[in-house]
Amino acid sequence: MRIVISELRYSLPDNENNTLLETDYRRFIRFIRLWKKLGWTIEETDKAITALYRHDDGFGDLLVRIALVKKVMEKLNLKKEKNLIKLLALWSNIDTQGYNSLYRQMFLQSSIIKIDNILTKMVMVSTFRRM
Repeated sequence: MRIVISELRYSLPDNENNTLLETDYRRFIRFIRLWKKLGWTIEETDKAITALYRHDDGFGDLLVRIALVKKVMEKLNLKKEKNLIKLLALWSNIDTQGYNSLYRQMFLQSSIIKIDNILTKMVMVSTFRRM
């Protein structure tokens, strides 16, 4: 019987430079703990970190910002599923990544695409790239 030990790696083609470092594991553990504590989806947690984290600040500052977002949502009776991504746009650029991105929700709707042929071409290119 052969035992294979797997390890986490970056998806870089260079096997010499794609191994994770100790700091990467710490970040991974922090992400998992934050994701579990918030009760949000992995995508929502990732979008919140992307929008609110500043490299000049520490992880503690990120937690304060996330607490502020949660408090604003609570005070305004906003639903996470409908309003979180829109609310995060107040702290950063509007999200353009993924099928549920705010950009796609706002500007790539069929009613808007019919108005502008340039948007139609952008949607076709975006769809082709995902294939």
